[in-house]
Amino acid sequence: MNLAQGILLGLLQGVTEWLPISSSGQSMLILITLLQVTPAEAFSISVSLHLGSLFAVLFYFRKMLFGLLGDRALLRFLVVASAASALLGLPVYLGLRDIFSSASGEAATMFIGLMLIFTGLMLRKALGTHRKEYNLGDALLTGGAQGVAILPGVSRSGTTITALLLRGVEQETALSLSFIMAIPAILGFFVIDFANTGLSTLSAPLLAGVATSFIVSLGTMHYLMSLSKRVDFSGFAIVIGSIAFFIPLAFIVFELLTQF
Repeated sequence: MNLAQGILLGLLQGVTEWLPISSSGQSMLILITLLQVTPAEAFSISVSLHLGSLFAVLFYFRKMLFGLLGDRALLRFLVVASAASALLGLPVYLGLRDIFSSASGEAATMFIGLMLIFTGLMLRKALGTHRKEYNLGDALLTGGAQGVAILPGVSRSGTTITALLLRGVEQETALSLSFIMAIPAILGFFVIDFANTGLSTLSAPLLAGVATSFIVSLGTMHYLMSLSKRVDFSGFAIVIGSIAFFIPLAFIVFELLTQF
């Protein structure tokens, strides 16, 4: 991976992390199919790119976070949601690393495609109402959804926004909560991945990608907050997921046919 590729991946991360499509899925598709990176290494690079998004959300919501101790409802929501994410996400993550360490690039890409389609279908079913308040039930369900979203191809923002919309939380509030929930989720998964891989993926191109992700994330969050009631990403996720699944499948079928 060179500097230009690192910046491109950071740009992709900075945009897709906040859209209801999978940032990990998009990054891994490029790393595996175009840059010929192994699935296990692509997973670690994808996790590291999230650091730029983490710094961006800390900066963007800095005023709200400074007043967090005075907002008991939000603090309780984050604590419960983060605990639920950890309980579900940790075993999923540990199992996933083993799978992606042995999976072929084609199999990993097809799996990512299926998860993207699943995310799009979930968004199609989400019909939010206008409830601005949120409760412990919302936190448990949304936190659990975020934990499962460690799977590459399953959008973290997509699943958390969908869960909140299905619970009846209005879209602008759901978007804000989803963004803030990224803080403990990204930090936790980065620490776990760093404990497993250390500095093996650290490089100048990756650092450039993290910096790019930070800048682009700020712009994307600001734009989405202003359009939170009008944007529909479900069709995009389904189309990209279909491409990611069927193109590798076509190559596999072609290879099988040429053997006869």
